[in-house]
Order: sequence, then C-alpha cells, then structure tokens
Amino acid sequence: MTSNTVEERKRDIDKIKASFSQGNPARSDRFQDFPTGEGTKAQGEGRSFFKLKLLLAIAIFAVFVFMDQNQLKLGKYSTREVFSVIRDTVSVEQVMDRVEEMVK
Repeated sequence: MTSNTVEERKRDIDKIKASFSQGNPARSDRFQDFPTGEGTKAQGEGRSFFKLKLLLAIAIFAVFVFMDQNQLKLGKYSTREVFSVIRDTVSVEQVMDRVEEMVK
C-alpha cells in the first residue's frame, strides 16, 4: 500500500467518525423522505385501534371459555353449537340467518 491510499483511508475513517459525533444522520435533510421509526399520529392511532380489536377478541374468547367451562348458554345456543357453526363450512347467507335468529 502506498502512503497516499493509507492517508486517504484515514481521512475517510475520520469523516465517518465525525459524522457520528454530529448527531443522528437520519435527521438531516438528505434522509428526510425516509421514516425514522418515530411514527406519526396516524400510525399511532392505527396501533391503538389494533390494540382495541385485540382486547375485544381476547375478551370474547375468555367469555367463550368461561361459558364452556360452566356449561352456560347464550340465549338458546351452547358453546358446542357455536363451535360447530364455526367449524362447519357455511355460506354467508346461512351465517346471517343464524345471526338474525340470535338477535331476535
């Protein structure tokens, strides 16, 4: 290696080290179009809606398990009947008919 290439590499390394000491390079204008991982308000709202849906699903599952353990019925339907409806392949019309029956 010649002394010129060694000196060039040392300068390049010093430039890289200096860029880290200047702060976060993602905040510079050069990287303005790229996400920084901080998220926006809309993304935060999406996460909170997901959390709400997840909590609702967990609550429904917990109620289903509680009803199954205590052999309770919701209206005239037991958990076995609900499970058989979920397990069987049915058309959308059949599902809507059953939902209407449950609501009545």
